[in-house]
Amino acid sequence: MHYSDYSLDSVTNEEYEKVCNILLKGSKKDEIKKKVESILYEGGYEGFSVDSNEFQIRNNPSIERKKRIGFSYLLATHPETFETLRENHINLFHGTNVNALPNILKYGMKSVDDQSAQGIETTTGETWSRFGGKRDYISVTDDIDTALDYSSKGNGQTDFGVVIGISSDSLRKLRRCNVHSSLPELGIEGSIPLEHIKFLGVPEEKLEFVQKLVGDLPIKVAPINIKERFYYINAEDEMIYIEGEDKVNQYIEGKSSPQKRFNAKEIGEVAKTRKMSAIRKLYEKAKSKILNMVRGDGDERD
Repeated sequence: MHYSDYSLDSVTNEEYEKVCNILLKGSKKDEIKKKVESILYEGGYEGFSVDSNEFQIRNNPSIERKKRIGFSYLLATHPETFETLRENHINLFHGTNVNALPNILKYGMKSVDDQSAQGIETTTGETWSRFGGKRDYISVTDDIDTALDYSSKGNGQTDFGVVIGISSDSLRKLRRCNVHSSLPELGIEGSIPLEHIKFLGVPEEKLEFVQKLVGDLPIKVAPINIKERFYYINAEDEMIYIEGEDKVNQYIEGKSSPQKRFNAKEIGEVAKTRKMSAIRKLYEKAKSKILNMVRGDGDERD
């Protein structure tokens, strides 16, 4: 099956081959290894392609290289997450951080201009890309690696990255616009309603916390490595950099950072973005569930 417009010769170079060898070495199961190999050398497998067909103008061998590495890394580290994307046709992504989630889970994804017009505080976003503090679109990309780069910008202890996923099928119902970028990005004018958000990728140790934030919304929450990649791809100079022996060995051995539970301070930082009335409702709901559990007529999984 034809997955890509680019031959392996046009995509590959010395650094790409090094990353390919590391990725394949870290793929422990033969089934996963075959899929990773197919993505790296053919651009897809079993109906999945690294190209969404929405960004033909922006595609080139360098971007193709970046996409193949990003999706292969996701498949090798979290195959279940990758299959969630593939099976649900989730192929457009936006990188942000947890501070944006409360508003997103209430209002959907809104541009800076839309949020300002509705009196919604902007708690995150690519400030460098705003003109006079304004921006009337939301950027999405079909390159998972670009979304990971955006989501890794938070530096605080309570910050962590989030990758939001939608399906390109949604573009038929949304207004798109071109954006000035060297990356494979397009703009969605105004907002992306909540019903179009299908996926949230978060660090594994934050999975339970984000699932509780999502609640009963029909959004799949799955683990994804955000800051632990052993490589870095600079879109400007089109170079691939291998981060160091420690990170390479960490990937090959299948290790990740120690898991961490949210403490009261961290939950408080996220709670600052919610209205007091909403917090009270959550408190009363939690209190009710705890009482039910004590009485024996509740579900412990809640």
